[in-house]
Amino acid sequence: MFGDRQKATREQSHFLARITVLVLCGLCVLGFLTVRIVYLTVGRGQQLFDYSEYNMLRRDKIPAPRGTIEDRYGRLLAISEPRFNLSVNPYKVRKEQMAETLERVAALCPQAVIPPLESVMKLKRSPRRLPLAVNLTMAEALPLMERQAMLPGLHVEQTFARAYPCGRVAAFLTGYVSAILENEVQGRLEAGYDLDDTVGKASLESKYEALLRGEKGTQIVRRDAFGFLLDSRVESNAVPGSKIVLTVDVDLQTAACNLLKDQSGVIVAMDPRNGEVLAMASSPGFDAGFPEQAGREGNSSWNKAIRSGYAPGSAFKIVTASAYLLAGGSTERTYYCYGTGSSMGIQNRPYMQCDAKRSHGEVNLRRAITVSCNMYFFDVAANRVGLDKLIETGSVFGFGQPTGIGLGAESPGQLGAPGATNLADLHMLAVGQGLLILATPLQIVNAYCALANGGTIFVPQVVKRMVLASGEVAESAPVEVSRIPWTPAQWAILLEDFRNVVADTRSGTGRNAGFDPAMKVAGKTSSAERATSQGKVTDAGFVCFAPCDNPEICVYVLLEGVGHGGEFAAPVAKQFLDEYYRLKKTQR
Repeated sequence: MFGDRQKATREQSHFLARITVLVLCGLCVLGFLTVRIVYLTVGRGQQLFDYSEYNMLRRDKIPAPRGTIEDRYGRLLAISEPRFNLSVNPYKVRKEQMAETLERVAALCPQAVIPPLESVMKLKRSPRRLPLAVNLTMAEALPLMERQAMLPGLHVEQTFARAYPCGRVAAFLTGYVSAILENEVQGRLEAGYDLDDTVGKASLESKYEALLRGEKGTQIVRRDAFGFLLDSRVESNAVPGSKIVLTVDVDLQTAACNLLKDQSGVIVAMDPRNGEVLAMASSPGFDAGFPEQAGREGNSSWNKAIRSGYAPGSAFKIVTASAYLLAGGSTERTYYCYGTGSSMGIQNRPYMQCDAKRSHGEVNLRRAITVSCNMYFFDVAANRVGLDKLIETGSVFGFGQPTGIGLGAESPGQLGAPGATNLADLHMLAVGQGLLILATPLQIVNAYCALANGGTIFVPQVVKRMVLASGEVAESAPVEVSRIPWTPAQWAILLEDFRNVVADTRSGTGRNAGFDPAMKVAGKTSSAERATSQGKVTDAGFVCFAPCDNPEICVYVLLEGVGHGGEFAAPVAKQFLDEYYRLKKTQR
């Protein structure tokens, strides 16, 4: 009996021990579960919730088409074309399903770059997408879009690519777009951009970036636990960017580019009645669709029309003549030109000569402009006007300051210089050369627009109107900068004088261009020497407007390093005006 009692006690102890162990194990399991639940709900709760939400519901952005840029007649210079990007996301997708998806993509889209399956599946625990192809056209992406619901893990996203139908023709006007640079990431992100967005980098694309970019929309996409697309709905529509209509005529712009061809130079055309730019060509140029090629030989993204300073040469004589008239000078006063500076009692100044050192004889203002007599303007500047008055008048014409056209960085040129000047500086300024004057082609054509319209200097305009996404239209209006204070008689004298440059068939420096007399062209030749690493060259220039009694177009042609303006630049201006009038008759 005693033995049975001991046995019962031992069994009871073993039972209690087992119960205790079981309770402790249960408590450990319960504790582990509690800790795990706390970790998952508190520590990683938000992350896991995001993964779950991402797996079922995803809010995607809907890209907005960038606003178009058009010429004055509605022809497209910059557009946004629909494109599609392919990517895969293996999150919650079985390996065999992903293998099938990749196989179908490879068969339906030869442009796609298919990574190894193992590389894709390494991202299984991440919501990050792996790109397969970008910038697909609708035709290239459509087979996959039709089957997207049956291809787990595949994402087809619409985007837009900027395209420039005119290529090189309007690149300096439109500018171009490119990816966000590393040094501007922070600022762009704060402004609401995504890292894969493109932004305007030059000219109008850059200046009007805020209006052109539009506003992205959002859509809710729902997928099942295996990554199959269930449905999607638009939460907010994308708002397209604003449309910009230019003052430029793409036909004239094309004509200007074709006339320059491979010749380094500039052609700018403006409407003198309101300052609207009709064409602006700079050579060499670049294709706005491939801006990365701008640095290659034969290409350049440097817009010479607004960024390069040239000696204006005899085109600057409009300033010297105006300063003389405004100072009370008489158009009938004469000066005898011997062709060199010896007639002024000045020796050994090789710059003091007329063309080919030829004597023009007795000249007045009208004759001096017609034959482009340097000696006459040397005398006017030194003995009738003076440096201060010449610089003051040049400033009123807009030299030495940016025009304000708004196409990006613009050179102010140069008018005058700090420090002491001498008689040689004054002489050279009077004929548009030397150390005191540099001008952009746009400044020169703008100055002659003032001669054409009676004395008003406008801010050159390239934007005619903007059509906002709301439908509101913002029209541009002419902006007056200054007025040349000619009297009506003085203006009439200058108009006739510059008309004779072309109309005088015996001695006018622009006579050889062969303008149709019916055009009534008035203008001025210019030939300016420039030092280069290969020696001195002569830039040929010619500026003109027509018809002189009611001007509607003003043109400046600059050809680098070819020779005299009357021989080389004036014929190009003639061809440009011929095209202008042909288009006016046939298309307008």
